[in-house]
Amino acid sequence: MFLCRKELISFSLRESCSKKLFLKTHKVEIMARKKKSSKKAKKAEILVVQSKVREHVKTLGDYNIGSDLMAAVSDRVGQLLQDAADRAAGNGRKTIQARDV
Repeated sequence: MFLCRKELISFSLRESCSKKLFLKTHKVEIMARKKKSSKKAKKAEILVVQSKVREHVKTLGDYNIGSDLMAAVSDRVGQLLQDAADRAAGNGRKTIQARDV
C-alpha cells in the first residue's frame, strides 16, 4: 500500500501508531524512491558519433562494427581528453590545445 506523505501522517494519527513506527515507515518510503532514481545515473555518455565511426571503418576495409565498440571508443576518447586537461592544468592553462593531446 503506497500513501503520500500527507495521507501517511493522517493515517498514523488516526490509527494511534507510535511515532517510532511512523518514522520507520517514512524512512522506508524515502529509501525506495532514492533507489529508483539512482539507476538513471549509471548510463555512460557516448562522446563520438556512431555514423562517422562507421563511415571511417568502412574506408579501412570490409569490416563490421561490434555492439561494444562505441562504448570502448568513447571511453578511450574520454581518457584522452582527461589526460590533455591534466597536462594543460599542469602547465597553468585553462585551454586545452592540440599539443596537450
